[in-house]
Amino acid sequence: MTISMPNEELQESLDSLNKRGWYASDRIPARGVKTKDRDLKLKFKCDCKHSWSTMKGLSSFKLWKDGGDKNIFCELFTQQCKRCDEFCQPEVYNDQFDSIVDSVTYAYDHPGKKKGIRKKAGNPRKSH
Repeated sequence: MTISMPNEELQESLDSLNKRGWYASDRIPARGVKTKDRDLKLKFKCDCKHSWSTMKGLSSFKLWKDGGDKNIFCELFTQQCKRCDEFCQPEVYNDQFDSIVDSVTYAYDHPGKKKGIRKKAGNPRKSH
């Protein structure tokens, strides 16, 4: 997995995947791969000290079976700094990443089914 996040948080995410029967991979096979592209909240820090975050950071998940093992490969795409034009590596927000990974692995395990969306309970002040 090509992801930048603090080691403890990354290890927690990987442990959670492993408990559900998924294994992080650093290679993609030539055949039998399903691709799921998702927008992900990412943060960037450039060498010129400029930093920013985006809600539309592109991530691409590759999922496949190899024998009895289910594998996942995650690719996060760079963005160009507006100040110095260098391309910067993204960092992920752990809670966002876990939610997206949960969504794509569920979609792979249960084709054609949508995972139930939990909505916050609330009391709107105005009706629409």
